[in-house]
Amino acid sequence: FSSNGTWVANIGSTGSDNGQLNAPSGVFVDSSGNIYVADANNYRIQKFNSSGVYQSQFGCQISPSCTNGFTSPNGPFGVVVDGTGNVYVVNPSGNSLKKFSSAGALITSVTNLTSPNNVAIDSLGNIYVANTSGNNIKIFKPDLSLIATVGSSGSGNGQFSGVPGVAID
Repeated sequence: FSSNGTWVANIGSTGSDNGQLNAPSGVFVDSSGNIYVADANNYRIQKFNSSGVYQSQFGCQISPSCTNGFTSPNGPFGVVVDGTGNVYVVNPSGNSLKKFSSAGALITSVTNLTSPNNVAIDSLGNIYVANTSGNNIKIFKPDLSLIATVGSSGSGNGQFSGVPGVAID
């Protein structure tokens, strides 16, 4: 949809071929208008141009020949892209946050999360992860070193009962 609510175009169709989606679970538009989709049940990230035309993809279900894969039963859930083109992806089944180059090569990862479902990025490049079963939000520097953990389990101020999403103002 456009900013005024007018329908513009569909992106993808159902399936597993290039440009097709199976349980898309996260979407991010970079500063160039490229659209990144976390294609959960196809275990990949797909990139479309601003017109919705398929461009590329990376990821696969974990196998001996796959170095940048996502753990099943669920593939990637959230995706963001920083100002230099690095792609950050959360995988709830793998309890991980992964950083990829713009070409899809795995750079680094954090694997001590608990069912992360969503990810956001601020103007400084800090990464915010909705650590769902951990009942908190983890904040990382671009190199994925931990800055802070916000919140804890409970119903009081500063406490959460599951954190399914996160957004940056």
